[in-house]
Amino acid sequence: MCPLCSVAVETIDHLFVGCRELLEIWSRIPIWWDVRLPDRFAIDDIMRWVDSTSLKIGQRKAFDAVIISAFWCLWNFRNNFVFGPTIPRKSDLFDAIVERTFFWISNRSSKSRIGWTSWLHNPVLASILM
Repeated sequence: MCPLCSVAVETIDHLFVGCRELLEIWSRIPIWWDVRLPDRFAIDDIMRWVDSTSLKIGQRKAFDAVIISAFWCLWNFRNNFVFGPTIPRKSDLFDAIVERTFFWISNRSSKSRIGWTSWLHNPVLASILM
């Protein structure tokens, strides 16, 4: 059973897009980025989410990094929940995605000069120069 919700069998699909305990994360990302959630909600749809947006190329790269970071943070959250010494707080999960993506983008791209404040408040505008 899923260690987070104890309602369904733990599968990759359930963990990343089906667990009711984690669905809030996917609903916060489109609010932050001012994009629509995919009509269908499966892992493949999330992975192709960037293709359904009208973002420019640099913005698409940054948004794709957000999606990958979300998967990474969800996986780490699950592992810390199961194996960690303390239960992680779900309320910190979205912040971890924002922070991790900013760290990855600001350290991977020599062209990127994204500021933390602009990344928090308007990532679409902040990532236009990528």
